[in-house]
Amino acid sequence: MHQTLTLVLIWILLSTPLYSQVALPVSFQDSVQRVLQSAASPYEKITIYQAVIDKVLASDQALARQYLEGLQQLANATRDTAALAYVFEKEASLSYMAGNLQEASQSFQEACQSYEKAGLAGPAIMACTKSGIMLSLMGRQAAAGSIYQDQLAKARALALKPQQAYLYNQLGTLYHYQGASDSAVGYYDISAQMYAELTDTANLLRPLFNKAVLLKRSRPGESLQTYLRIYGIREKQGAVPEMVKALQAIGDLQENNNELVKAFQSYQQAYQLCQDYNYQIELPNILTGLASLKMDQYDHDEALSYTQEAVSVARSSGQSQGLLNALSVQASVLFHLEDEVQALSVLDEVLSIAAATGLQAAAVQAQIKKAYILSEMGQHGPANEALREAEVHLKNGVGQEHTLYFRKTKALLVFRSGQYKAAAGLARESYQAFLELNRFGDALGSLELLLEAYESSRQYEQAVALLSPYRWLSDTVNQIRNITDLKVQNQEFEFELEKQQLEAEQAKREAVLQAAASRNQVIGLAALLLGLMGLVFALYTRRQRAVIQQQRDDLLALNQTKDQLFSILGHDLRIPAISFRGIAQKVNFLLSEADYQGLKKFGQQIEEDASQLLHMTENLLQWSLGQRKAQKHAPVNFQLLHLVQDTLAFFLIRSKEKHITINTEGLTDAICYSDKQMLGIILRNILDNAFKFTPQGGTIRIDTAQTTPGFADLTIADSGPGLPESVLKQINTEAALNDSTLGSANEKGFGLGLKLVYSLSTINQTPVELIAGEGHSGAAFRLRIPLAT
Repeated sequence: MHQTLTLVLIWILLSTPLYSQVALPVSFQDSVQRVLQSAASPYEKITIYQAVIDKVLASDQALARQYLEGLQQLANATRDTAALAYVFEKEASLSYMAGNLQEASQSFQEACQSYEKAGLAGPAIMACTKSGIMLSLMGRQAAAGSIYQDQLAKARALALKPQQAYLYNQLGTLYHYQGASDSAVGYYDISAQMYAELTDTANLLRPLFNKAVLLKRSRPGESLQTYLRIYGIREKQGAVPEMVKALQAIGDLQENNNELVKAFQSYQQAYQLCQDYNYQIELPNILTGLASLKMDQYDHDEALSYTQEAVSVARSSGQSQGLLNALSVQASVLFHLEDEVQALSVLDEVLSIAAATGLQAAAVQAQIKKAYILSEMGQHGPANEALREAEVHLKNGVGQEHTLYFRKTKALLVFRSGQYKAAAGLARESYQAFLELNRFGDALGSLELLLEAYESSRQYEQAVALLSPYRWLSDTVNQIRNITDLKVQNQEFEFELEKQQLEAEQAKREAVLQAAASRNQVIGLAALLLGLMGLVFALYTRRQRAVIQQQRDDLLALNQTKDQLFSILGHDLRIPAISFRGIAQKVNFLLSEADYQGLKKFGQQIEEDASQLLHMTENLLQWSLGQRKAQKHAPVNFQLLHLVQDTLAFFLIRSKEKHITINTEGLTDAICYSDKQMLGIILRNILDNAFKFTPQGGTIRIDTAQTTPGFADLTIADSGPGLPESVLKQINTEAALNDSTLGSANEKGFGLGLKLVYSLSTINQTPVELIAGEGHSGAAFRLRIPLAT
């Protein structure tokens, strides 16, 4: 009893925020002290100390140190080597946060040695690896690499796969920063493969992202495929900010490969995500990227529209850097639209914001652009003044990424002032620098200026010597432009072809559904004839009346079940099919009208209808297998948290449409042993029932507990009207299927879901229990799932 009270006090303490607006009767430290005093043993106190330190470590280092001292005294007194190792590890983390890498490395080593003494091989390997990370951050890569290899050998010998995966990623990072790309990619691939085998999605993303960044320039195709994989994982998780960032990286790679249509689609997808989920942080940069892509396709009017929206969003959300980027691109668009005055006005605003925010790199770029525009307008004095201001910043180390454009612009101004030899020197430097970076368009502009400078200074021999490079570069630029135009046309053609293929597939699916309906009618007629034959046979075989009477009763029950099944197939399957056809007609009309914004609501409706149709079909399949006693029970080890998250992804659209809050604060992970597919169907049907009856703005709660040794209890509760006892009695019997009740938003079901839940739970040895039924408290189901041994 005393131990239970102590654990309750720990939970209350740690669930209370450190900084709350509500006045508490005692401080956080006083609460900790009271819980410590109530502990029944030193080992309970050690557990309390560790829980409190984990809570305050990131937010209050001074308080964390205070509790670490108390824990260290207790660990020394009880000679608890594992607790002492924990102290060393957390002290190392505090040293790292304070920037003392040497001290952090030593503390991690001490933690490693103590964990080894306590017989905790996994934590020991991780602590020692972190000491190597500290050495790597100090520039001692050789020493770090030696530690990584030693610990990897230990992890292999002990078959500790999580530690091996972590170490392979660290080795990849080590070689990454040493410039050994091939070795780094190899280690990243091994780490990603091991995390995938462990189904550790959170850590899998780390080597994938590192690999994608490393290969962005050297092997852009492989980098693109890796980013696409990252996006797929983030999409399953429903992590919108990370999905948006992945789409931006994908779009950048596609743009660099001149796949402008695909890049534009990626950015548009990111834009739509930001709009749907009101995610404003990346929206200005996405709109600026869309504007740049339109400029690449010489569509300056649409580019201007995107920059205007980007500026508006950045202003309203207070994003200074995003606003500066959007204004800079907007100035370029206005210049190409020959509105030099407005372009200069926008650049002056950039300079004003940069001065107020201290973002001087943007000021350098703005001054260079301003100098170029003023020079084109014939205002050479103000142009030179703007360029001098940019040069001051560059000499101070600000805006170095704009150095090449500064040289190119300065060469132009010097040329127009009549200093042809000086202009030639600057243009030559600019030409060679752009050429080394394969920026052929910029290189051609600098080369043309160099030729003009040679001609104006009567250096004809030097000019003639450059004619051959000029012809080659000019042909290369024209060829790149032609290839880009062809790629754009080809991608547009592929997009149109894909649309037609989707239409053809939709028509094929409708034909299949119609054929299935006809086939069901034939089956129904055959069943009716079979019933009549059974009746006639019964009249002529009175001697076997008792046996035939039983057969007749069974056949009638089967016919009732089949009639219900045919009703489902003929009505519930037909409704989504008709809906799909009507939506397809509307989509075709919107496509012919080029109304892409109008497609959004129909896309969501198609996805919802398709999801319901798939769910219904899967339930029918499982029901039919159950009627034939054909389900095969195939238990495997799996992570319960991942299964629940994957199942919840099925209901994202419905939760958004009904504004339902999904509370998973009490959801913890566990390694379970069960038939994963059957359990997924059980969870999906319980959640389907919860989403169906939970009203608008309601709540669905999912949590786990381990009240019985060897089992994990998973509870799913909703805030709907609850489940009548009469329905439960029908579900637990072998009675025929009845029509289902309409949901809170008039969702139609077919009375099969909960019946499947109870039948599959019996086969799967995962008992399900209704712990809250009829009434306003809602329905709550609890599943008892075996844990892996």
